Amino acid sequence: TLLSIGFFVLMLGGLINSIGFDGALSKGYFALWRTLIFGSGAALILAGAVRMENRGWRLNPAISCTLGDSSYAIYLSHTLLLYIAYKTNLLGFLTLVSGWTARGILIGLCLLIAIYSAVHYILLERPLHISFRSMLKV
Repeated sequence: TLLSIGFFVLMLGGLINSIGFDGALSKGYFALWRTLIFGSGAALILAGAVRMENRGWRLNPAISCTLGDSSYAIYLSHTLLLYIAYKTNLLGFLTLVSGWTARGILIGLCLLIAIYSAVHYILLERPLHISFRSMLKV
């Protein structure tokens, strides 16, 4: 249930951002409020995922390791891909479609970010790490 509450808090955070801050939280303003609002949802999701794992629910280890290894690429790429979605008016288009369609598109965007980041890690980061380790003889 922590996982569900975390997702609810994130959605509520989007509503608070939209109504209370006129979207400024997602533009990088009000760092303390952004951290409290979105960070609490993220922390609940993390706690829920850990609880699920403790109860025996696990992702495929290969997927888990790849996502974990590509976490820095996710960190770097998500803002770029969200900015592209904003500039191409994908985010504006979401206001024209039904709620479930918009949610599906956002989930697809999240999956695109995860897939792009995994490919980025596999094709770019990992070879660079291996190359630097061999140069440094570590």
